[in-house]
Amino acid sequence: MVTGEVHAARPEVSAVGAQALVPKDVRPEAMLRCLREVACGFRCCPYCL
Repeated sequence: MVTGEVHAARPEVSAVGAQALVPKDVRPEAMLRCLREVACGFRCCPYCL
């Protein structure tokens, strides 16, 4: 999981193996939900790559 600017970095982040790209200004609840999905092997949140 990487935090950063979503639109500019998405292809580069995916290329280096990240499983999610979360904006820095996202609510903590949304970041935690994404982290749980990545940890469980799911890719259903809007930030998953």
